[in-house]
Amino acid sequence: MDDGGLYADVNLEFDGDRSEWLAHYERCGDRALFYYLINHEDDPDIVPAAYDRICSCLAALPPEGRLPVEPPRDAAAVEALAGAYPLQFEVQGREQAIELIRQYAPAALLEGCWLQNVSRAATCHTEVTAHLFSIYAGCIGHGDAAGHAGNRYRSLLRRFGIDLPPVTTQAFSEHPELLYAAFHAPVVQLCLSLFPRVFLPELIGFTLAYAYATPVWLQLCSLQPDLTAELPDRASVDRKRHTAGLALQAYVAGRGAVSRQAGWQRIRRGVALYRWAELDLSKRLKERLNRPSTPRDKMIALLRQKVPYAHGHHRAACIGGKRIDDWFSEDPFDAEGFLDALARSEFVASKAPVKSRLLTDLTDFGGPMFRIFSKKERTIIQDWVKSLSDQKPPVRTQAAAPTCPPTGRTYAVVPIHDKERGHDSMDIRQLFYRLVNSDLFPNVLPAAKRVVSRHLSKSSARLNRRLPSLRRFFPYTHGAFQARIEELYEKELNAYRPFEPPPRLNRELYVWGIEQLAPTVLVDGCWLQNIAQAGSSHSRLAAALFRIYADEVGNGHTRLNHPNVYRRLLESLSIDLPPLDDPAFSAYPGFLDAAFDLPVYLLAISHFPKTFLPEIIGLNLAIELSGLGARYMRLVDELDHWGIDSTIIRLHISIDNVAGGHAAIARDVVGLYLDQVLACSGEVAMQQHWRRIWTGFLSLNSVSKRFGLAMLWHYAAHFALPHWYRRMVDTLFTPGAWL
Repeated sequence: MDDGGLYADVNLEFDGDRSEWLAHYERCGDRALFYYLINHEDDPDIVPAAYDRICSCLAALPPEGRLPVEPPRDAAAVEALAGAYPLQFEVQGREQAIELIRQYAPAALLEGCWLQNVSRAATCHTEVTAHLFSIYAGCIGHGDAAGHAGNRYRSLLRRFGIDLPPVTTQAFSEHPELLYAAFHAPVVQLCLSLFPRVFLPELIGFTLAYAYATPVWLQLCSLQPDLTAELPDRASVDRKRHTAGLALQAYVAGRGAVSRQAGWQRIRRGVALYRWAELDLSKRLKERLNRPSTPRDKMIALLRQKVPYAHGHHRAACIGGKRIDDWFSEDPFDAEGFLDALARSEFVASKAPVKSRLLTDLTDFGGPMFRIFSKKERTIIQDWVKSLSDQKPPVRTQAAAPTCPPTGRTYAVVPIHDKERGHDSMDIRQLFYRLVNSDLFPNVLPAAKRVVSRHLSKSSARLNRRLPSLRRFFPYTHGAFQARIEELYEKELNAYRPFEPPPRLNRELYVWGIEQLAPTVLVDGCWLQNIAQAGSSHSRLAAALFRIYADEVGNGHTRLNHPNVYRRLLESLSIDLPPLDDPAFSAYPGFLDAAFDLPVYLLAISHFPKTFLPEIIGLNLAIELSGLGARYMRLVDELDHWGIDSTIIRLHISIDNVAGGHAAIARDVVGLYLDQVLACSGEVAMQQHWRRIWTGFLSLNSVSKRFGLAMLWHYAAHFALPHWYRRMVDTLFTPGAWL
């Protein structure tokens, strides 16, 4: 079994001169990076900046002298590696508890996010990945939204009356009540998540430290009797720690002494990285709680929140001898200087605060800033003006440098010109290789998006053609959809006839067909590999689809991993293929070129779970329904007759059932998604999204068509058995029947 490149030195590759990529980025802080990273599907240009950031952070970490110089060999040694952190400060009263819970939100809502990309087509079958994936699945509730760590934290926020915007929005990353330092740790985690193979040892070390550490907010809960319900149960904590230890042991097993030592040094850096991130936030919170936010602090935060939208609205108005618009156009904005000038201006009456123009004719009805500030924000302004009457003149000091490791550069994303079109000149085999290794070739994603758009455009055009009755488009209602699913299933089930030997195809043809299906089946589940990303994994829809993906990759057990089941089948037939992520696999001369059409489409669409969500839902429905009934049962009969292991087919007969298996989940997801669209956008929008779902449903068949024709042509050229053509295609290549 190949190792998915996990045990070799893996480097990231950017096409062209990497400095050209970085030249497109300008300085920005962790708030902006957080927003771009959590929405990286919409801003793929963040990838080089993320790589630069994580490299700089790791290089700047101080030496961690307490860590052992050799990998731990047992559970006790692993536990000594990363113990729980003591509470760094005392929390006094409800107000401080609320502040602590609020500041931990950016990290706690994304718990486990550094592992969100660890399970990929190239790596999901390996022991290391299986263990790390199991930990991530636990963080997001194993496909149960109620058990999602982020959802538990949302419950905690509600209990304290803390109202924050959705974590994927710019309003969250710019929220004035969240400290800048609150975004350091999640930014590092999101950067780390984009390169699971490049930084695999660091990822293992980071996960080890996470498994054994207890964040400050959890320590707070343990000290409050009314919050103990928020604590994870002991069994889940022990399981997480045990699994993290298994990931470590799987990584070092079988490595030579030099390689093991080098890997262990990087694992130690991962442990140190987690400790830095956790302790840095604790230090900042201690400073914050020991120095409660003043009216001036709140006013400065309010100014910084409003200034991006204020430039250009003040004409010739001046403060402190300078035009207000000139103040606001400066980068960075001098909030403290502006506030001091405002305090001395005609707009503020410090001796009679309530009469200040800033609180009356400027912001009242008819004033130029009416409704610019909410009721809560007007209170902040009022408190600041009142504080001026008994406040000493502020002493301007240089702001303290942040304690995070220097990154060398920070960047704001701007569009990168479409130089990636060079990927369009690749043949299908080269594209497959790069998509399987997309974490190492991030520049392939624009080409992947164009591949998906082309296929969906062709499938959309088929909606207006005369198709077989069960594939024709129809207006959506719950009843009509349910009836169509039942009709599709019953037709397949009723088509089965008891097996009467001999099979329709001989054993040689089956073996050849199984070899041709390898590029597709060895990426089984990949169309859902990005469905549970940070910021969306907490939803019921993502949780349901994640259950399907988790089953496909074995739920943390390599023996149950579907691609591994197929690998055992290939091995039993003496079909020796190169590792999936190796260029030799896509170049393997025994494959038809068309054998890569479907896997390239599945891999490509997986990278855009927001852009193509309706189409992915429809595609998933087609895959889970494809081959149910007669085709599956006939395949089992004929494979068994020839002494060919039919486990992969039996597995899908069981797991894809419409009673409660994958087909049932896929069906229910359609209803759940369209109900959400109906509630938010109405009937017309729902029908438009339904059309997109059905386009995705039809795409499975249309993308697979060239492969079917190529199989026919091969038989015509090599076997000259025309009467077997249609039998072979119907038996061996029902799209999705092996997935």
